This record gives sequence, structure tokens and C-alpha cells, in this order.
Amino acid sequence: MLLWGDCEKGEKKIQANRLEPVSRDEPDSADGTTKKLPSSHKMAALLKGNISRIISMSDEDLQVLADADTTELAQDLGESMVYAQSLQEACQRHLDDRVQTRKAIDLLRLYSKAHSISPYVETESSKKRCHSRDISSYS
Repeated sequence: MLLWGDCEKGEKKIQANRLEPVSRDEPDSADGTTKKLPSSHKMAALLKGNISRIISMSDEDLQVLADADTTELAQDLGESMVYAQSLQEACQRHLDDRVQTRKAIDLLRLYSKAHSISPYVETESSKKRCHSRDISSYS
């Protein structure tokens, strides 16, 4: 059964009828206030269990990992500094590849649009018409 539940900030969301309450766990600081983890720590926690999750990360998440402090990232992952640095380099390469792919797609779209509206581009049908005129002029 689905119910509308009130969330912390007055938001509404659908939640399944459960025995345990839905909560947002966040670590508490020494002074009792709730403290959010930096994004790089969250990303590292996700990757610690399964490194293949990196494939589905957003550009922003990859950039957070690429820009993170290597020492802290290595500690968060429970890996060596070399591993953390290699991960950061891989994240940056993947980001660069995504940018290059987007640029190539944009260029192809631009070319396709220009090709479709250009009066100087011959289509297959116009080639056939020109070819048939050429043949008839020889007769």
C-alpha cells in the first residue's frame, strides 16, 4: 500500500507502508549538530563497495572525485595513494571523453542541419535528374 508521507522540509513523497520509519541518517558532530559529509566522502563511500558504479556517475560527481584530496580519497576508499590517484586520473579522462563526445555530436548535428538546408548539396534525386539530362544530351 502506498501512502503520502511528510518529509523533513515539508516535502511530500510516496512511500511504501513499512514497519520501520523512513529516516535520513547523518553523522552528528561533537557539539550535537548534524553535519553533512563532503561530496567526495559520499562518492568514495559509494565506490568502496563497488568500483563499477563510476560508470553511471554524473559529470559533477566525477569532477568531485577528480578534484578531491588524494590522501583523503585513499583513506575513504581504504586503498593506497597510487590507487586513489589512478582513480582520479581515470575520472578526469572519462570527463574529457564525455566532453569530446558531446562536441563531436554537436558538430555532427550542425553538419546535418547545414547539409539539409544547403542549396549546394546534391541529393540522390537531383543526381539522377542531372545524369538523365546528360544522357539525353548525347542523343
